[in-house]
Amino acid sequence: MKSLTEAQENLLRTLGFPVALENLDDAELTRIEDALSNEIQTHGINETSNGLNDYGELCRSCIIALPD
Repeated sequence: MKSLTEAQENLLRTLGFPVALENLDDAELTRIEDALSNEIQTHGINETSNGLNDYGELCRSCIIALPD
């Protein structure tokens, strides 16, 4: 697994999640993914509603970094 950036770690901590993702079970990873998806939907859409803003891109990058 590739390491998280400082911005990704800060976001996960802000949302109350651990940054050591490799030993989490599927339920916890799903909970993190669901929370990040919710953040994208509520705060991550750009002003023209046709893509993600910087915060949305950060959330998306965290989802991509989650272990399979």
